[in-house]
Amino acid sequence: MNLLARLARWTVPTLVALVLVVPGVIAEEVKGKWRIEIHAGAADPGDEIQSDADNQAAILRSDGSFDSINDPRFTNTKPARLDADSFVELRASYGIHSWKNGEIILDIGIGHYDATIEDIEFAFALDRDPAQNVQLSSRKVPLFTTELIDGGTLKMIPVSASVVARYRPTKRFNPYVGAGIGYFFNEFNESDEWRTLADALDKSVVGYMGVVPGNLAFRELVVEPGDSTLGFPITTIPTWVRDLYDIPFQSTTAFITGHDMQRPRIDAPDSAFFEVRGGAEWQWRANAAIFGEMRFSWASEEIKITADGREKFGTPVPNGLFNEGEEPAPFAGLPAYISSGGIVTGQGPQPGFYYLNGGVLDFGGFTFTIGLRFTM
Repeated sequence: MNLLARLARWTVPTLVALVLVVPGVIAEEVKGKWRIEIHAGAADPGDEIQSDADNQAAILRSDGSFDSINDPRFTNTKPARLDADSFVELRASYGIHSWKNGEIILDIGIGHYDATIEDIEFAFALDRDPAQNVQLSSRKVPLFTTELIDGGTLKMIPVSASVVARYRPTKRFNPYVGAGIGYFFNEFNESDEWRTLADALDKSVVGYMGVVPGNLAFRELVVEPGDSTLGFPITTIPTWVRDLYDIPFQSTTAFITGHDMQRPRIDAPDSAFFEVRGGAEWQWRANAAIFGEMRFSWASEEIKITADGREKFGTPVPNGLFNEGEEPAPFAGLPAYISSGGIVTGQGPQPGFYYLNGGVLDFGGFTFTIGLRFTM
């Protein structure tokens, strides 16, 4: 259960109990008056990057039979997400207009909460590990190891201004709704785990696999802009890797294309946002009220997780139905191939097949708070 759910589970009954037990007084109209309010609660962006490691392509053969191509990675049911911590905020408001059953209030505020970018999916099958090559239904596929990487922590300071309509201002119980705009000032600090991975891959040479037309057993490296061709003695290419390419065994040199890899990045820019809010307050003593509030915000920017400038480092097998001859992906998948560099083990940098499931995460989402308002 996330922080927002835990907070709602315990604080909502507490707030209701206070309303029922604490005797209220007649509320005050706030036109022409200042109010100060303190919020405490939790934020839940709710956005996720789902794994595509369980993708499957179905192929309809000309004889009416079906074949299937499964993504070579193990299924991962834990999505990458932005996990927010507790939220605090200070706001000031001023009543500008009133009518029989309501008031219009302008308010401004500044808040703070920390969030963690969790469970970024990273998978690899290393050239130097012959145990990675397995037989699966008479097809040779690499056996991938999957790790979930925490990207780091994000400090978010939202500054906002809004217009609020407060109803029943002369009664003890006052519902209200509002809308406003604001700006997230963000500071991202990458984790040691992410920094170690990024440092290793930043020193690598990478190329990308492509489909060999008419052949699902092999794949080839696709030449992309900026790629150069590198010659490797065939004896340095493990046999099981050659088996996944159409490299003749009588060759003396394997020619592999690639380029200097761009460093894996997590970009969390500052962002404007729009929010709507609603809640209710209970006037429990003169000039003071208890309240509970829910908000939802939409941010103009997003968190972007990339490796080599790509949100998908390594191409997942596509989901769907394909006709024979369309070759959506080979049986061994379409990972990125690092021919020089890679993650560092006790034996040094490790060339091999790699995936990093990046994407975008939204800053916006739900916020639930309770607190106190004081009328000046």
